[in-house]
Amino acid sequence: MAVLKLLSFLVVIVAILVGSLIAGVPTKMGVWRWVATNVETKLVGMAPAFMSAEHYEYSFEQLRRLDLTGQNAIVTGANVGLGYATSLHLARQGAHVILACRNKGKCANAAASIRANFTAAAVEALVLDTSSLKSVREFVAQVPLALVRLGGSLDMLVLNAGIGILPEAQISVDGIELMFATNHVGHQLLYSLLLPLMDSGGKAGVSRVALVSSVAHFDSYEYGVALSREQLNSAPVSAKGYGQSKLAQVLFAQEATERLGAGSKVCVNALHPGGVDTNIWRQLREMLGESVLGRLVWKAMELIRKDFMWRAEDGALTQLMLAADSAEVVRRGARGKYFHPQGVEHPPCAKNAANKTLQHAVWTFTEQLIAEGPQ
Repeated sequence: MAVLKLLSFLVVIVAILVGSLIAGVPTKMGVWRWVATNVETKLVGMAPAFMSAEHYEYSFEQLRRLDLTGQNAIVTGANVGLGYATSLHLARQGAHVILACRNKGKCANAAASIRANFTAAAVEALVLDTSSLKSVREFVAQVPLALVRLGGSLDMLVLNAGIGILPEAQISVDGIELMFATNHVGHQLLYSLLLPLMDSGGKAGVSRVALVSSVAHFDSYEYGVALSREQLNSAPVSAKGYGQSKLAQVLFAQEATERLGAGSKVCVNALHPGGVDTNIWRQLREMLGESVLGRLVWKAMELIRKDFMWRAEDGALTQLMLAADSAEVVRRGARGKYFHPQGVEHPPCAKNAANKTLQHAVWTFTEQLIAEGPQ
C-alpha cells in the first residue's frame, strides 16, 4: 500500500510539473530565456519560450516585403511541415516553386493546396526520394524542362527533406544507412547536379541554398561522422545516428562554400529550425511502442508539441530568410554559416564543425558513396 501511495504521489508531482511547463509558468518568468542565454546557448531558438520576440533577427514582416517574381525555387520534402510552409510562403511572394516529394499523390495535393490558398501561385510537383540516388538523378533530369516552363535559372534550393530517429537499423536501396542516405547523401548529389543551374546567381545576382540541419548535430558519435560504409552501417541505432546526419549537413555547407570560393554567386548555409511540431514526431510514437509508459510519454509529448513547440510556419522562417532574402544573405555575409530561429547566426558544434580534416573527408566519403552506387 505504501508503494502505491508513493507512486501516486510521484504521478501527481510529474503531472504538476508537466502542467506547469505547458501552462507557461517558467516561460512567463523568463526561465527558459535565462537558460538559453546563460547556461546552454545551443538552446537559443529551440522553442518560442527560449527567446523573446525582441531578440528575433528576422520577421515575417521582412519576408512579406520581398518580391520574388521571376525567381525559381526547389524545396525538398515539400508536401508537409516545414517544406510545405516554405513552399507556400515562397509562392506567396511570387516565386515559381518546384515541390519535390517522395509521394506523387501527396505532392500533387500539396501543390493544389497552395494554389487554393494563393490562386496566383506558380507551383509544380515532381517526385523525389532523397534516400535513392536513382530517384535524385531522375528528378534532376526533369528540372531543366520544369525551369523552362517556369522560366529562368534556379535561384533557391531548400534541402529540407529528412527522416528522424529510426526505431531500428535500416539500409537504403543503395546500401547506405537510411538516415544518412536521406538527410545527407541524396542532398549532396542533388546539390552537385543542380549547381550548374545556380552558378549564374539567378535574377538576384546570388543563388541561395539552405540546408535544414538540427541542433542534434551537437550530439553525434565521438568520431563525428563515419568515413567508411562499414563504420556507417554497423553503428548501433541511436539518436547519435540522427545527429551524425545533421552534422554532415553542417559540414556540407562549410565545404561547399570553400569549394565555391569567395567570388561565387552561390551562397550555401545550414540551419536549425527549432523544435517544430511536424510529422517527424510520428517516428517517435513508433519507437515508444504501446506499453503503458510509452502511451503516457506520448500523451505528454502531444501536449508539449501543441503548446510548447514552434508551429511549422514559424519554424520555417529561418530557412525562408536564407533562401528568399538575397539582400539579407549578402548583408550578413552568410556563406557556410549556421543559424537558429529566428534568423540568429549561431556557432555550430565547436568540436566537429571546426575540424577541417573531417569536413573535407566527409565530402570525399559522400562522393565515394555516390560513385559506388548500390551495394
